[in-house]
Amino acid sequence: MAEAIAIISIVGHGLAGAFYGEEQIPSTWRLKLSMRETIVNFADRLLLLSSNRRSEAAVNQIF
Repeated sequence: MAEAIAIISIVGHGLAGAFYGEEQIPSTWRLKLSMRETIVNFADRLLLLSSNRRSEAAVNQIF
């Protein structure tokens, strides 16, 4: 049960971050984030993909 609650919390925080944006997360938290560069890179790629989701060229460029 605790594992399910943790997963729901993670998903909820992720959705809130996507909705409110990175700027709403305190900078002190962002700077301490483990694997920050990887996460930011992945988020940027997802944004590009969602903006061009019908474009196969964009998918090939990302992956």
